[in-house]
Amino acid sequence: MATASAGRTICGNCGANNFETQAACWKCGKTLAGTGIALSAAPRLADSVAVVAAPATVDPAVAQWTAILGGLLVPIVMLPVGLAFLMWDDRRKVEVGRTATIASLVGTLFHAIFTYFAVAGVVGMAMKMLPGAVDKAKAGQSEPAPDFNEDVKPLELPGIPPMAPAK
Repeated sequence: MATASAGRTICGNCGANNFETQAACWKCGKTLAGTGIALSAAPRLADSVAVVAAPATVDPAVAQWTAILGGLLVPIVMLPVGLAFLMWDDRRKVEVGRTATIASLVGTLFHAIFTYFAVAGVVGMAMKMLPGAVDKAKAGQSEPAPDFNEDVKPLELPGIPPMAPAK
């Protein structure tokens, strides 16, 4: 038995969400009763084309584990995928979407913590590799620039009198 709500009809056989004007379910092909269409006058899809319902070959556990692993390993991709799955009318897809969204948020947290420790380790290793960098960074001051004019002898060219640098 089909139930109607807000311009939609829910199939009693498979639970698919159909438009109120449809005579047959889009998912399983079963005739929907009480749609407002005279079924005897309406053309039936089953009369012209053989409708074959595809068997459900997807294991729900595989979908859940895919959502979890995808969310933990690639959270930037799985977060919008999970949010898109939350918009479906199918309960199983909504559960997969919820799992993917939660796993993506947890994966983002793990990736942020890992990135913090990786960057902190690289900075610490760089500070050890530069021997004077730690002391200069702690002091916060650098040495004054050397004055190169003190030790330089003026240039002497033949035929040109020597000139002293201006001070």
